[in-house]
Amino acid sequence: MLAVGPISILPSPLLAAIPTTAPFTVIGSGTATWTASTNVASITASDRAILTWNQNGFNIGTGETFSFNLPSNGAILNKVGYGTTGSNTAVQDNAIINGTLTSSGKVYVLANGNINVGAGAFLSAQGGLVLSTLLDTDTFTFGQTGSLALTGTSTGGVTIGGSGNAVIATGNLAAYGTTVSPTNLSVSGDLIVNQKGGGNLNLAGAGGNLTVGGNLTVTSNNTPIVQESAILMTNTTAVASFNTTGAQNIILANAGNNFQVITANSASLNLSDSTDVILGNSTIGGPLLVNAGGSISTNGTVTVNGTATLNAGGPITFANNSTVLGTFNATSTGNITANLIGNLTTGNINLPSSASVNPGVAFLTAGGAGYTSAPTLTFTGGLLPGGTPATAITTLTGGAVTGIQFTSVGSGYTSAPTAVFSGGGATTAATAGPVAITAVTPNNSVVDLTSSGATLVNGVITAGSATLRGTSISALSSTAAVLEQK
Repeated sequence: MLAVGPISILPSPLLAAIPTTAPFTVIGSGTATWTASTNVASITASDRAILTWNQNGFNIGTGETFSFNLPSNGAILNKVGYGTTGSNTAVQDNAIINGTLTSSGKVYVLANGNINVGAGAFLSAQGGLVLSTLLDTDTFTFGQTGSLALTGTSTGGVTIGGSGNAVIATGNLAAYGTTVSPTNLSVSGDLIVNQKGGGNLNLAGAGGNLTVGGNLTVTSNNTPIVQESAILMTNTTAVASFNTTGAQNIILANAGNNFQVITANSASLNLSDSTDVILGNSTIGGPLLVNAGGSISTNGTVTVNGTATLNAGGPITFANNSTVLGTFNATSTGNITANLIGNLTTGNINLPSSASVNPGVAFLTAGGAGYTSAPTLTFTGGLLPGGTPATAITTLTGGAVTGIQFTSVGSGYTSAPTAVFSGGGATTAATAGPVAITAVTPNNSVVDLTSSGATLVNGVITAGSATLRGTSISALSSTAAVLEQK
C-alpha cells in the first residue's frame, strides 16, 4: 500500500500590480495626476511636467499600460533614479518597458541605470519617445523648452527587443546610452541610435530584423558598427546615416538588407543590399565594398580613400564629384559609368556573361534512404549579384529520391551551383554531383569611365564596349577599351 504523507499547499507567487497611488513626485511648476486600475495607469500631466519616479517605479510589466495624457504638442520628462528632488542619486535605477507605453505628446525617459524594452512591447508616443541613460540634471532647460541637450555622461545601456515577438514603435524613437542594442524592432517613423560607450554597436542582433519606416541615424563613439539580422528601410525617400565618430569600420553585410539612400563616415564600409544601393554624401577613410542585388548609384559626393569594389545586379553609376583614391573595381550585369574627380586607377572592370542551369543533365548520384517526405533541394553559389537561383522539387519512391523536376532554371550563373538536399527525415541523405549550366550569354553592356586626372588601367576591362577618358591614359592590360586623352 502506498503511504501518503501530509500535503502542503504553497502560496501562489504574487504578481506585481500597478500601484494605486502615484509612484512619482512632480518637481517644478508642472502638474500630474495618476489614475490606476489593475493593468492600466493613466498619467494626465501639464506640458513640460517633470516626474521623478520612486525606486523601481517605472516598470511597465507584460500586459500593463502606461498612458500619458498631455496637451497638444506637449512633452513630459520621466527621471528614473533621481530621487524626489530630481538630482542624480548614488543608487542606480532601471526603467523597464515590457508592456505598452502610449502618449498624446513627446515622452522622455531618463534613467541613471539601464533602460530595457522587452520583446513584444508596444510604444506609441505621438510626439516621439526618447530613451536616454545620459546624466542630465538641467531640469530648468526642459521646463523652459520641453527638450534636453542629451550630452551628459552615460551611466547605463539601452536594450530594445530580443527573441520572440517584435517590439512595435509607432512614430519616432531615439535611444542614447553607453551601449544601445536594437533588435527585432519595427519603427514606423525615424530611429536614432547613439552609443556613447565602447564595444561594437550591434544593429539588428540575432533576435530579428530592424525595420524603419523613416530615416535611420546611427552614431557610435569611435567603435565599429555591425549587424547580424537584416535592416529594412520601408520608405523609398528615407536616408540611413552611419557615423563611427572615428576611424572605425562599418560592416552591414547581411544580404537581406534593403536600404534606400545611405550616407557613411567611417574607416571602411562593407555593405550588402538585396535591391538597389544609393550612396549619399559619404567619406570612407579606407576601402568601400558594396554588393547589391540591383543597381549602385550616387546622389551625393562620395570620397573613398581606399579601394572601391562595386558588385551589382544592375547598372553602376558613380559620379556627383566623387573621388576614389585607390583602385576602382566593378562587376555589373548592366552598364558601368564613373565620372570621378582626380586620378582614376581601374582594377578589374567586369561585365560577366551568364547562364542558367541545364535541366537536361542529370546530377543525382544517390537517392538516399528512409525519407518520410520529399526533401528540399536548393542550389547555392555560382550566381552574379541580382541573379535568380534555380528551384526544383523532388519525388520519392520507397523512401529514396528518384526524380527531380525543375520549377525554374534560374539566371545569372557564371559557374555551376552546388545542389544540396535537406529535410525529409532521411536515414541516409541523397547526394548530388556537378550541376551543369547552359552556354553563357554574352554581356554587351557599356563601360564609360571618366576622370579629371590621369587614368591608369591596372586590371582587365572586359566589356562589349569601353571608353576611358582622362588627362593622360595608361592602358596596361585593357582588352576592350577606347582611350580618349583630354
